[in-house]
Amino acid sequence: MDDSNLLATLLAATTLALHIVPWSRWLSLARGVSVAYVFIRILPELSAGQEQIQSAQRAAYDAVSGKQW
Repeated sequence: MDDSNLLATLLAATTLALHIVPWSRWLSLARGVSVAYVFIRILPELSAGQEQIQSAQRAAYDAVSGKQW
């Protein structure tokens, strides 16, 4: 099970307690989790993809110009 499925499972299991904690607290928690997910999971993946694109651009430039970086 990947991280997103685990997170969804955990959040689904906690919905039974909605009558105990006010809804606004749950929304705040969900917003915080989504922001944390962006910083922890998505941004590093974007960074890795950007490095791959830059590497491919360098290789293409080297092939066309015959120069090395």
